[in-house]
Amino acid sequence: ADEMQSSVKARQGKMWDLKVFACTWNVGNSEPIDEKQLQNLLGWQSGVRSDIYIIGLQEISTGPVETAISFISHDVWAKSFLDFFSKQEYFMVENVRLQGMSLCVFASIQHLPFIRFVKASYERTGFSGNWGNKGGVAISFWCYGEKIAVLNTHLHANLEVCEKRIIDFEKILKGIDFNETCDILSHDVVLWIGDTNFRIDDVSRSDVIKLVQEKKYKTLLKKDQLIKNQRSHNLLSQFIEGEINFAPTYKFDLGTDIYDTSVKQRKPAWTDRVLYRVHPDKVTLRKGKSEEKFVQQIVGSYVSHMEMQTSDHKPVTSIFRFHFTKDVSPIVNVQVGEISKDFVEVEITFEPGMFVDFHDYVALYPENLGDFRSYITWVYVPGSDAAENFRIRRKVSAKLPIQGPSVGYRVGYYSVKFGSLANISRVFNI
Repeated sequence: ADEMQSSVKARQGKMWDLKVFACTWNVGNSEPIDEKQLQNLLGWQSGVRSDIYIIGLQEISTGPVETAISFISHDVWAKSFLDFFSKQEYFMVENVRLQGMSLCVFASIQHLPFIRFVKASYERTGFSGNWGNKGGVAISFWCYGEKIAVLNTHLHANLEVCEKRIIDFEKILKGIDFNETCDILSHDVVLWIGDTNFRIDDVSRSDVIKLVQEKKYKTLLKKDQLIKNQRSHNLLSQFIEGEINFAPTYKFDLGTDIYDTSVKQRKPAWTDRVLYRVHPDKVTLRKGKSEEKFVQQIVGSYVSHMEMQTSDHKPVTSIFRFHFTKDVSPIVNVQVGEISKDFVEVEITFEPGMFVDFHDYVALYPENLGDFRSYITWVYVPGSDAAENFRIRRKVSAKLPIQGPSVGYRVGYYSVKFGSLANISRVFNI
């Protein structure tokens, strides 16, 4: 935590970059992958890590047991990601699920005080909007003063329903309003990931496979439905995609890199995509005489992962560079005071502008913070009804009971207004 605080102080008032990793994968009802496979998918074997990880899945298991558990806990994939990232000094910003779709956002613990106003939403498009087998899930959050939205979609299948996919995409963008607080396109940047189900027109299956074997992707991409429609459709044209230099990611025989040999022999396609949209007001950021693009997709980072063979789709990942310029400071500070075997004294400092809701709470967390829900004990914030004092700097104290093991705790302050932890304390032991 001391390292986190020093890093935060160093970044205040300076222009700096944040790396965001995005992954989409139709997992085909498979079980979660192991940690070694996940590390390979995230690119951690290179020793380079991103600040934020976004993982959007489609076709996670929707059996009655799994669905029932998901109402009270994270789905099995999200839980496996949570267990992994929490041991690596990352926390879950949020997770949202709609039947077979799941979306997770994780961030390095050092960024926790600067990620606020977290919201999640979804929109169904299956069976005329009455079923969630198709549709979209989204997470909105404020990061260092900029509004970011992440959208994970699973659009209608089959070659001939391209227009239906576009209509449903429009419906998703219109229907997701984060409890009527904002729409997708009002955000400074939107990352769109998912199984788009767009296919390849006017080329036979045998010719597609031949061109793929010859790595003539540019020839095939001229017939890609998404790219073709981006030329004429105003909404789709606003989204940017990096250069595709990988083979179609659908559909494979399980456990192989061989395209579908079943009776249906489906034509290979680039169904799985990562795109982004920058708000027109945020294309470039200026500070003094310098000018930088707000978001850039890192060249060469847009790849598929052919080694993953547990699904009939291959995962697709990309890395983005976000360039922040706003001066942002923590608005809540949490300090640990007297510690005994039964309780810990906590002092909370609210900076001017911090509105304290009477449902805000202070909570005891394990050292490996999972998300704001993973608390051990909690208490409401004393004096949290004093909303009239939000314009001044003020302090309150709280006493938290201690339960569980004798080592490795943190204290966090949860803000209802932020929808997230506003800050956390240093790690302490009993």
